[in-house]
Amino acid sequence: MICLDPKCIQKSVICGMCYDEEHRNHKIRPLKVIINNSKKYLQGMTPLALDSEKVKSLIKTTQAKLITSFDDLEKFVKDSLANIRININAIFSKVLDQVELKTGKNDQLLAALE
Repeated sequence: MICLDPKCIQKSVICGMCYDEEHRNHKIRPLKVIINNSKKYLQGMTPLALDSEKVKSLIKTTQAKLITSFDDLEKFVKDSLANIRININAIFSKVLDQVELKTGKNDQLLAALE
């Protein structure tokens, strides 16, 4: 006998004594029935009519294409981030130049105009 009860901790092959003592209200099936059902299930399965080498080749090709796409995306993101950094630095450089132009060296400008 085999205990199939989902709540049973021991889920295993059991003898008649264990059935009476520890598995009384559990879902029990004879081992022979389970083996026969498993055989019928496996015999009823039809193998896939595929060439395993072609399937493996297709999988490897698909993986290579995906990795290439990923590498392209990674390069695009890195380049974009580098351009953003350059633009940030350029903007702040212009802002600093404007601040210098508006606030700095008035004394020298006045002296030059005199």
